[in-house]
Amino acid sequence: MATALSKSYILLMNLRICKNVNTIAPSVLITNTDHLTFSSTRKMSHRTRRAQGDEFLSESLPRLLSKIYKTYSDRDTKVLEFLQPEELRQKIDFSLPEDPVDNRVLESLAEQVIHYSVKTGHPYFFNQLFNGVDAFSLSGSIINEALNSSAYTYELGPVITLIEQEIIEKFSTEYIGYRKGEEDGIFCPGGSVANMYGMSLARHHKYPESKELGMIGLPPIHIYTSDMSHYSVKKGAFFMGFGLSNVVLVKSDKHGRMIPEALDAAIEESKKKGFTPLMVNGTSGTTVMGAYAPWMRLLMCVRDKGISGCTLTLVGEEQLSFLLNSDIK
Repeated sequence: MATALSKSYILLMNLRICKNVNTIAPSVLITNTDHLTFSSTRKMSHRTRRAQGDEFLSESLPRLLSKIYKTYSDRDTKVLEFLQPEELRQKIDFSLPEDPVDNRVLESLAEQVIHYSVKTGHPYFFNQLFNGVDAFSLSGSIINEALNSSAYTYELGPVITLIEQEIIEKFSTEYIGYRKGEEDGIFCPGGSVANMYGMSLARHHKYPESKELGMIGLPPIHIYTSDMSHYSVKKGAFFMGFGLSNVVLVKSDKHGRMIPEALDAAIEESKKKGFTPLMVNGTSGTTVMGAYAPWMRLLMCVRDKGISGCTLTLVGEEQLSFLLNSDIK
């Protein structure tokens, strides 16, 4: 549930809380974006810090959450009290003062953040990716944030790791059609990373030596995607060293779907120029038009060309919703 804005505020709040208990001296060491470690010559006792924190959690936080929850059903409030950046800076004190502040100031700041933030649970909030709120999901997010656990090792996140495995297995076998024991997957923080994972897998599948050697020694490579695809395909090519000019935009039809014949022609043109087709990125519910590429025709196009090791990846923001709907699956 945490957004970039809320994360930024959490960082700001952590700074102010620490100043509240006199743990900040002129030098500050930021170890990561979730937790802060401060070097200081003057520190208040852990007991005092804990007491003030407990007070904020037990008294201030419930009031703040109640204000947020009211926006989920209040149609008389605005989705966003929009202000230009300079105007917003006049309303909220974004500075990090040297003097400590008490819990009342922190709560007031939090109220301002709530007031001027987008109310994503508001009945009139509509986004191309999500809208509304589920009380149980919200509760799970709060618990998860409080645990502050991670899933990169079983030792650090045993329960979360097994939850991830269970969800991947269920959706892969029951909704997508993989046989049990053959499925695998990973949760991604967003479409950009998902596309980059697909590029990485395609490169490793065709050129496993690239894990050790990188792009050195690989032939000129082309990646194909629809001209209506997400910008993250180009961004991924830039980040991973493929190069923007090696992403071939394939023409789509009036519904935003990649045209198989256009892909066929693009592949032929690449081969004439000495490029090796590496990956075809198919859309599965585009953000703007909700278009679904003709997957099987794209796959047959790749196979008919006899392109060894060329990978077809499917990415989209709406595909999970369709998989859950048996009428249109």
